[in-house]
Amino acid sequence: MANFFLWWYALGAGLLNGIAHFVFPIIKGGYFPGPYIADGHFILSGLLNYILIRENRTLKAAEREA
Repeated sequence: MANFFLWWYALGAGLLNGIAHFVFPIIKGGYFPGPYIADGHFILSGLLNYILIRENRTLKAAEREA
């Protein structure tokens, strides 16, 4: 269950939210404060995705050896 919430945050709340904050100013055509805070979403979401994928590969390799 915890793994589900980590992936939900990494992909949905982090990555898609960061993308949306860059798309909204284009749609609105004016000032929108989103791009200034989206960088943090991309950095943390990218780091979390990297850690989750690396952990998944490690666990699968350990299963093959056993």
